[in-house]
Amino acid sequence: MDYIVSLIIVFGIYFYQRDVLIYRISYAKIKINKRFFDVLFLIHFLLYIVYSLYTLDNRSDSGEYFAKASLSNDWFSLYSSGTFFIVFLAYPFVNMLNFSYESLMLIFSFIGFEGLVFFYLAARENIYNLPIKIWGFSILELLFFLPNCHFWSSSLGKGSVMTFGFGLLFFGLSRFQNRLFPLLLGAYLVYMVRVHLVLAVLIGLGIGSIFSFGKLKWYFKVLIFCVSIGGAAFVIGDVLAVSGTDTINILDDNANVNRRASELGKSNTGVDISNYNQAMKLFTFIFRPLFFDAPNFMGIVTSVEDVIYLFLAFQIILIGLAQIYRWNGFIIIGFFSFLIASLALAQVSGNLGIALRQKAQIMPLFFMVYCKVVSLKYNK
Repeated sequence: MDYIVSLIIVFGIYFYQRDVLIYRISYAKIKINKRFFDVLFLIHFLLYIVYSLYTLDNRSDSGEYFAKASLSNDWFSLYSSGTFFIVFLAYPFVNMLNFSYESLMLIFSFIGFEGLVFFYLAARENIYNLPIKIWGFSILELLFFLPNCHFWSSSLGKGSVMTFGFGLLFFGLSRFQNRLFPLLLGAYLVYMVRVHLVLAVLIGLGIGSIFSFGKLKWYFKVLIFCVSIGGAAFVIGDVLAVSGTDTINILDDNANVNRRASELGKSNTGVDISNYNQAMKLFTFIFRPLFFDAPNFMGIVTSVEDVIYLFLAFQIILIGLAQIYRWNGFIIIGFFSFLIASLALAQVSGNLGIALRQKAQIMPLFFMVYCKVVSLKYNK
């Protein structure tokens, strides 16, 4: 019965959002394509079903989160960063509303979907006149249909919460003068799940504000740079505590970071990448598995998507970087945030399975950068 209630809640919120809410929170110049949101929701819902079936024969952290929430007697004792924050979020659904595991999977899957919606709205506010149309969809919309981001954000776990947090954060950054609440809420969620990614965004924010090439007024640049420095100083202690190191150099060959990556690499989710050099770690994190190291059917599907990523990256390098001065401040911030977050995550992704889950949370930033390159090339 609780699953039926969950379905009613999820579909009710979705249709209200599609028909009413998006028009109220979006930048006025955006023309909303309801058919895009319907297809996006359908893809996400189908991949939620696939992920739920996948957990029947494969170990999933979602089952552990549900079990820990079920066995806990004190909600606020669970309030902590990392894994326990997911248990903390699940607790009221399990112990107060008596939701089943299946209902929680549906609720958190919808949370992940909401993150992708906010990512898309932020992209549309900063990318104009995309030329490529297939079945009435632009290249931006087609990229958001790719399955990897949907699959890993469609369950009870860090993936859905991180996707939602990042989506809110960058939706807030897109019009930061008017969206302080979603900006702060998104940053808080990312901070509670993976504090080092907040630091990556703050560094990207500072660098992006410097290289905005006149797109931002000077006092906004100063304000953003000061906020990024202040925020980095605030979280750096937590980042060092989590990483177990005394340096924030993400390229440093630190024993504690390497040990963490090695521990993650012991699971049976793919090729061990903990001993790769820095360049190979970054390449593997973003662009693998490819067909030669795909372990199963899911790996083959992912390989197709990674080949698309390789094509997009070549376009950004060959065409986009030469015109970076034409990018607006938001896209530049997104680009540096993606690059620094990828460098940071590549250090602790012990194998391809871990890398797949973690990169899914930041790939929409990659899509934004590519689509900005396409739009500038077309409009030129």
